[in-house]
Amino acid sequence: MIALGDLNSTRLRPVTSRLTAARTEFGFTWPAARPLARVDQVLCGGRRSLPATALPATGSDRLPLIARPGW
Repeated sequence: MIALGDLNSTRLRPVTSRLTAARTEFGFTWPAARPLARVDQVLCGGRRSLPATALPATGSDRLPLIARPGW
């Protein structure tokens, strides 16, 4: 299972206790001009973690994330 999206929260302990957060080099996504928080998430069921990367600004208030599942 993969869950991803704009969760608008950094307090995800109930979720991350059951899902594994993606590995990120720089996963802070908000605000786009100077990211200080990881409010957009890529989570994976089980112990396997996906690699995810924040992409350059697009005009949104946050940076987009890209993740590549490796099956």
